[in-house]
Amino acid sequence: QKGLDTGTVSKTIVLEINSSQSHVASTITVVAEENSSSTIFVESKCKNPILQSTVIQVIAKPNSTLNITTKNLNSAKINLIYTKTQIQKGASITITDDLTITNNKNKDSFTSLRVDQNNISQNATAKTFTSFIQNQTQQFDLKTNIHHLANNTSGKMLARGVLQDNSKVSFQGKIHVPKNTIDTTSHQNFKVLTLGDKTSCDAVPVLDIHNDDVSVSHGVALGRIDEEQLFYLQSKGISKEKAIQIISQGFLNQALINMPKSNQNQQGDDLQ
Repeated sequence: QKGLDTGTVSKTIVLEINSSQSHVASTITVVAEENSSSTIFVESKCKNPILQSTVIQVIAKPNSTLNITTKNLNSAKINLIYTKTQIQKGASITITDDLTITNNKNKDSFTSLRVDQNNISQNATAKTFTSFIQNQTQQFDLKTNIHHLANNTSGKMLARGVLQDNSKVSFQGKIHVPKNTIDTTSHQNFKVLTLGDKTSCDAVPVLDIHNDDVSVSHGVALGRIDEEQLFYLQSKGISKEKAIQIISQGFLNQALINMPKSNQNQQGDDLQ
């Protein structure tokens, strides 16, 4: 269990989850102090665990800005990831989950990711970005929620994924606006690229809206590699396999725009 207080100055914090145990459970609590600005990077470097559970609890105090990026929290056979935020007046939290590790040692792995963001005061902003790759017979269950519990709040949830072989994904994204909450802007978008005929995707976008003074939207799309893009890259002497990797990585990067640049540059080797 790890607790972090970001203080009142801008800073970058790197946390590594490192264990050789078969069952790993981690709880991280983050408090962003008023007017602070921080980036927190959480990465798992555990050695082939069977079960990995990660809980991240976040409080953003007034006018703070917090960017939390996670990487490789799906390296076990069973992966349970839960993030919950409380965003106060004028504060902003961006959660980016990079689950693009291909998990070749766990061909039948199961990953559950849940993100609950709560805008509890005026002018709070919540953003959730998720990027994932599933292959073999892996399964991924993704649930993202943004609760707008005060006036003049905004939210965004965006997910991009690639499915290969016989892998499966289920997605439920929910935007919640109570009856007495006004001036809400919130949008969700979920897209999956399929690279096999036996993949499965079940997506349920939910708009739980109880008043008319809102601007909200949702979108879900499932598709294949664009043949024209593939042909163009191959015409430049790039192999078909490499061209598919380039196109897929560009697609995934739409959800990784908030990652620290040093870690963005490490992307691209996880597509097989």
